[in-house]
Amino acid sequence: MGAWLRTHEVEETTRASDEQHARSLASRRCRAKSRWRAFPVAERARLRCAAVGPDLRDDVHGALVVVRPETGEGAPRFAAMLAGMYRRWAGRHGYDVRLDETRTADGAGIREATLRVAAPAAFAALFDEQGTHRLVWIPPTVEDGRRRTSLAAVEVGPLPEGPVPPHLPSAWGDQARSYVLHPYRMVKDLRTGHTEDDPDAVFAGGIDGFLDAAIRAGRSPGPA
Repeated sequence: MGAWLRTHEVEETTRASDEQHARSLASRRCRAKSRWRAFPVAERARLRCAAVGPDLRDDVHGALVVVRPETGEGAPRFAAMLAGMYRRWAGRHGYDVRLDETRTADGAGIREATLRVAAPAAFAALFDEQGTHRLVWIPPTVEDGRRRTSLAAVEVGPLPEGPVPPHLPSAWGDQARSYVLHPYRMVKDLRTGHTEDDPDAVFAGGIDGFLDAAIRAGRSPGPA
């Protein structure tokens, strides 16, 4: 009986110690996460890249983002929506951004948009935006009320000091994100799984959740 009691006491002490350690670890993780989120997303990107290696050169001062429509009815309009999304994201953070667009003949969409975001580590923050973006919606031009799928391509590179290159290295086969406006409303990153249920807020520039999810997943620029 005495041996059983001693064994039971040891087990209880060990269990209590494990529970205390787990609570302490959870508390430290919570504090670390709070400190991490206190950094602007671009700074988190810089720190993430510094942790995984010399992925950013010292002379990279910003991001060059090129948006082009691909296929599907309404693709030029969707490309314009994406360009506006990145411009608003930059504005939210107080970053200097320049947007140059080539509009379609009817002025309702774009054939191409180029954004220059002059901000520390903007290239790292926006790097994972490259790829094919997909929108499921009912474009305002359709008359049958049936939903359509529009595709647009996003390229991201370091901001150059001179002329903008005709094409940036990109991953065209990489499905980046799905935006659904009909029959339900949701935006989902197809690589990290991060989702948002308010597409309007996303198109208004609220993409930090997607950027942070990509950083936490370890997706970062390769050697420049």
